Amino acid sequence: MNGGGFGCYTMFNWLKAQGPTFNAILITLLAAIAGTVAVSVVGWLGVLILGLAVLFLAVRIDLNEDAVAGDVTIGGTGYARQVQEMAKRDPREREAASASRAKVLAALKGVGIALFVLGSVMLFLG
Repeated sequence: MNGGGFGCYTMFNWLKAQGPTFNAILITLLAAIAGTVAVSVVGWLGVLILGLAVLFLAVRIDLNEDAVAGDVTIGGTGYARQVQEMAKRDPREREAASASRAKVLAALKGVGIALFVLGSVMLFLG
C-alpha cells in the first residue's frame, strides 16, 4: 500500500500531475463534445448552459489559484506539508507558474464566452 491509499494511481492524481495546460485542452475537448451532444439533444440552450458551466469552472479555478489542494489526511499533515512546500518554492518559479496558469485560464474563459454567446444568439435568432 502507498501511504494509506488504495495502492493505485487515481484518475484525479493523474490529472493533477499533468498540469494546467493539459487539463485546459482536455476540458476544451470535452466541452466541444458536450456542445455537439447538447445541440443534438436540447438545441442551442444546451450550448448556452455549457458556456456558463465552462465560465463557472474557469472563474472558480482562478479564484482558488493559491489555495492548497484538498489532500487532507488524519491530523492535517497533508495540508501542513503542502503549505510548507509552497513556502519553499522560488518566487520566480511561482510567478512563472502563475503566468502560465493565467494564459490557460484566459483561454478557458474565451471558450466559455464563445459557447455562451453562440448559444444565446442561436437560441434567440434560430
